[in-house]
Amino acid sequence: ATYAVVTTTVPAGTAITGEITVQSAGQAYAPDVVGLTGGNVVVVWTDWDGLDGSSYGIYAQVFDATGTPVGNQFLVNENTDSVQDNPTVTALANGGFAIAFDSTSSAYSGYTTIAVQHYDAMGNRIDGEQRVSEGFQVYQNQPDSATLANGDTIIVWQDTSGRDGSGNGVFQRIVGDPANYAAAANDPRITLAQTAVTFAEADLNMAPRLLLPGVDVGDADSANFDG
Repeated sequence: ATYAVVTTTVPAGTAITGEITVQSAGQAYAPDVVGLTGGNVVVVWTDWDGLDGSSYGIYAQVFDATGTPVGNQFLVNENTDSVQDNPTVTALANGGFAIAFDSTSSAYSGYTTIAVQHYDAMGNRIDGEQRVSEGFQVYQNQPDSATLANGDTIIVWQDTSGRDGSGNGVFQRIVGDPANYAAAANDPRITLAQTAVTFAEADLNMAPRLLLPGVDVGDADSANFDG
């Protein structure tokens, strides 16, 4: 079973509850926990008892500050076939939370990939399961997550399929509002003065030709493209 201790940090370090059994059914391991902005706590874990109907699945439970369950434990992964494992949870600024995990569902071609699911403070799903990592025929696992100052979520994971060019690598992706990353007004530019170039076949056979002679490259706020 998975257990959690809900505590308040005081000078003496005194626990204010005893041990609390988190899951109400199944066999659980690999827990993660986070405190929410409204005072609740959410615990997430992997169930290996087949509660989701197919092997391993991700479950979560919300508790209030006294350790009392808020609602029932709930299934996180929408794609329930095969294995979902290694959950990580982070609190969001709006009071909700995001849970990321790795999945070998057939929805991802049966290879291990990283997915995320968002919830409100009461554990109600607010969007669908979203794939985070890219690529097919890859093996991505062991995610971790954090919430950025602007409210977006950053998710990191291990990739063991050599996508970094040499064995294992660590990748990341930010999930959130694209408006937080609007392009700067003075980004570097490339201007093409010509959109088409035509050569006679005899000229091409004679020697190499310059395809785009009228290219303007500049950066309004830097003389050397450094910023």
